[in-house]
Amino acid sequence: MSKKKKDPKGPQEINPLLGFEEFIQTHNIHIHQKVNPDKSDEGKIQSFLENNYKRLSKTTHLFQNQLSMVDKYDQSFRIFKEISKEVAEDKKELIEVLKQSDSLLNRSLQAIFNSHFSDLE
Repeated sequence: MSKKKKDPKGPQEINPLLGFEEFIQTHNIHIHQKVNPDKSDEGKIQSFLENNYKRLSKTTHLFQNQLSMVDKYDQSFRIFKEISKEVAEDKKELIEVLKQSDSLLNRSLQAIFNSHFSDLE
């Protein structure tokens, strides 16, 4: 009977990169190792989330208060009437300025017509 000799070092671990070391070194390939996350990043994320929560809470509170005010005291119709009146007045003023014979619009149109239709005479 033959007895098998036991390895005094114990079972050897198989290196998964066996045979690739030279290739990795010549091509400057970096093997990813476990990277310990930076503790300060966790603090930054936590403070960001806290600040975002506070901001959203304030925004929610503001909208809840404003919506109740808007429901009770709606002013959109009055504001729309005022703006419409201002636009109508501005249109009237603009038309009065453009109707004048020496207005910039009339002078520009006169120059265009004279340059294109002067050949017909």
